Parts: sequence; structure tokens; C-alpha cells
Amino acid sequence: LSPDAVLLSMPAFDGRNYAGVKLVSVQPENAARNMPVVKALYQLFDASTCEPLALLSATRLTAIRTGAGGGVAARAGPGALDSPGGD
Repeated sequence: LSPDAVLLSMPAFDGRNYAGVKLVSVQPENAARNMPVVKALYQLFDASTCEPLALLSATRLTAIRTGAGGGVAARAGPGALDSPGGD
């Protein structure tokens, strides 16, 4: 891994039936290789048995979600996401 590369793990649990984890890799050097800088996978599990149910490419999902987050912040306006205490 290059010093600028990042590997992120984002677990999720619906509280009853399903658990999952999204793994995201960010490798800035891939831009020079004409490869995606961000790549992602999502693994879904049955929460009671831990049986793997699905393994999905999540690269497009991550790109859509990242863009949507910026859109929500822009629509909310400056300071809308600041904490009530001003921190």
C-alpha cells in the first residue's frame, strides 16, 4: 500500500435479521493507472447464523452515496450541520 492508501471498514446491523460490512479501499495512485481510486465490496450476513448471504460490488453504491451526501449538505446550507453547542 502507498502511504496515501486507505482501507475502511463500515459494519452495519439492522437489530434483528441482517448484519453486513462494507469495505472501501482508496488508492490515489490508481488515477495514474487509469483505474478507479475508490473501490468497495459489501458482504451481507444472516444475523442469527452468520451465514454469508451476498457479496456485492459496492463501488457504484459508494460513489452515489458520496455524491448524495454532498448534495444534502449543499441543500441544508452553511452551518446547518453544526452542533447546537457550536463545536
